[in-house]
Amino acid sequence: AVATLAAQFFLVWLFNRVPWFYNYSASGQISAPERTFFGIEITGPNTQAWATYLFCLMFVIFSAYVARNLTRGSVGRKWMAIRDMDIAAEIIGVNPLRAKLTAFAVSSFFIGISGALFFSVYLGGLIIIFLIAEPHGLAQLWRVAKEKLRLWPFPH
Repeated sequence: AVATLAAQFFLVWLFNRVPWFYNYSASGQISAPERTFFGIEITGPNTQAWATYLFCLMFVIFSAYVARNLTRGSVGRKWMAIRDMDIAAEIIGVNPLRAKLTAFAVSSFFIGISGALFFSVYLGGLIIIFLIAEPHGLAQLWRVAKEKLRLWPFPH
């Protein structure tokens, strides 16, 4: 966490001091050209909301598919063994250092993708409200809904 915080301050300082990073702009502002995907504009002032939404949705679906397959494979089983009990996982042959590092690397990859896609989302307030209202996320809502449907006709 400290290294990340230090890197943030260093990168801000670097971007402000080296003109190459902001393309020698007189204002010092970083500007990026509009991006298109198969001829549809996905960034810029004239972008349609549906185009940005579908572009982000494509990444979400692909990331969910990759994450699902990772957790079903041997790597995911190692992660679950480490999550459940470190010592027992080590006894059955799971290298805890490697499992924790791969979990960190993969989660960092997914967070990096979501951070890069954050350009199109201006919902900081909605995210905070959702985290306060439902701290266990959508998974808890799904568990509660399944339990309610399982017991539906007879609540007791």
